[in-house]
Amino acid sequence: MNKKIILIIVIIILIAVGAVLFFLLKPKGYKSYFNEEFDNCMELNQQKYYQAMARKTRDATYCDKLPAEGKTKCLAGLKKDVSVCDEYPEEQQAGCKAEILQNPELCELFDYWCLAYASGDEKYCQQLEDEASTKECLEYVRNDAEVFISPQAEQTCKDSAYVNAAIQTQDVYMCNKIIDPAVKQSCLDVF
Repeated sequence: MNKKIILIIVIIILIAVGAVLFFLLKPKGYKSYFNEEFDNCMELNQQKYYQAMARKTRDATYCDKLPAEGKTKCLAGLKKDVSVCDEYPEEQQAGCKAEILQNPELCELFDYWCLAYASGDEKYCQQLEDEASTKECLEYVRNDAEVFISPQAEQTCKDSAYVNAAIQTQDVYMCNKIIDPAVKQSCLDVF
């Protein structure tokens, strides 16, 4: 009789441990991957909005809304204080100083990001390697803060989040929720 009770207890414990492990090790669903990517994208857009507004209005209260590193560089840009650039890796210091001082002469010859940011000239954005980089560069150079909080920016974040969810869950159906045709096709091409 004692052997039967012990055997039953051991089976119950094994079932309980198995159930706990199943729920702990269960892969995340598409919603968690979608939400994580979407929230990160929207937060980044909000930060870009604050940076653009700070540059546009010269109002430091926008810088105060940024995380520590972004806040420091934002305030340095308003004050034209290049000492913050000393905290960057050596290969990024000249670009940092060029951007803060708005002096393209400090940029490396073919550093189109630096040249665009320092000069405010869109022609350098057109020299960048891909469409996404060109778009990001133009948004910065044009200093149109509203673009970062527009419905289109939100849709771009949703599309990006669907791509992430599709890849993470290996579910091609997520690609069909993407609005931008080029992004949708690149998502489908993964499968």
